[in-house]
Amino acid sequence: MRLKDIVPQKSRRALDLATEKGSSMWLTSLPLKEMGFNLNKREFRDGLGLRYEWPIADISSTWLCGEPFTIDHAMICMRGGFVIQTHNKLRDLEPAELLNMVCKDVAIEPVLQDVEGEQLTRGTNKAQDVRLDIHARGFWEPQQSAFFDVRVCHPNAES
Repeated sequence: MRLKDIVPQKSRRALDLATEKGSSMWLTSLPLKEMGFNLNKREFRDGLGLRYEWPIADISSTWLCGEPFTIDHAMICMRGGFVIQTHNKLRDLEPAELLNMVCKDVAIEPVLQDVEGEQLTRGTNKAQDVRLDIHARGFWEPQQSAFFDVRVCHPNAES
């Protein structure tokens, strides 16, 4: 009998994600401190817990927003920190280390032009001082601006 046949549906999804190509790279990377690849004992244990949907020990029963603590809630809560921290880390990694090598005028969270008076549909944000995550000139074509929006997802979310 196969393990995937006897585990609950949610654990089956975690096993599927854990067996995808490249998903185990963090387990086999050299623990280089200067690259941020070194994990202490707790970080490593928590990483395994997240990977396989195991309970994580020594955690408060209530999350920062007042909701009961669950891994799923921690990964999607907009007030709790994981989403924002992960978003900002990804946003800062791209321009700082990669886009600056190949593009000009790389900026993090640039203020976009005012669109007041424009006839825009499709959910356009018309607020003052609206920002996007990253601007880089020359990404697609020379002297052409490209704007990037960083999105973070929780791969084990139910939807």
